[in-house]
Amino acid sequence: MQQSEDLKKSFAQFDNNNNRFPTGQEQYRAPTGSCPEKNGRYPHPSQCDAYFECVDGVAEEKLCPDGLLFNPQNSYLAYPCQYPVEVNCEGRSNLQPPLSTPECPRSYGYYRLGDSKNCGNFINCVAGRGYRFECPLGLAFNELTLHCDWPDQVASCDAEGYLGFSCPANYGDDYKSYSNQYDCTKYFVCLNGRPRLQACPEGTGFSEEVSDCVDLEQLPSW
Repeated sequence: MQQSEDLKKSFAQFDNNNNRFPTGQEQYRAPTGSCPEKNGRYPHPSQCDAYFECVDGVAEEKLCPDGLLFNPQNSYLAYPCQYPVEVNCEGRSNLQPPLSTPECPRSYGYYRLGDSKNCGNFINCVAGRGYRFECPLGLAFNELTLHCDWPDQVASCDAEGYLGFSCPANYGDDYKSYSNQYDCTKYFVCLNGRPRLQACPEGTGFSEEVSDCVDLEQLPSW
């Protein structure tokens, strides 16, 4: 344990001397200090996307690709850098300056497109190139989990504005469904006063009378 603390102090001194580089993935000469183990990777004391790799007892400072962070929980055989949602920086808040492009704020990462009323599109940035994706109908991209989620579960999404429906003020606490005036094959479910869009099985539409999906021929408007 003392050996590990000595290495961290040595690495911290190296950082304070500004002997690290802010961008790229090059390898740099490490500070004088002993590695806790002959081979392994260890977090930088202040920068979450940097780390030290010990090979045969010699430490070198490395940087993750821009937008990824070092995960000290990964095994030595695994790739050391992951998306921010998968990494606990534990106070190592510094990051390399972003290598932004016209498409991407950083070289790697998932980022939502649109405003709070357009929450379903996102971009996957790979080496600065953006690939656009769209969540399934009625779902919104959640930047905290990198998954498509119910809009009411995404803090930055205006579920009512996104879905174009607001639950009645007197809906009560019960789980209740409402028809979609624009598409009879879809309907809204109000849960804790927030709407969620649902789709009926193929060949059926939503009947508010029975609060369920029925054959399209049974709908008055069909």
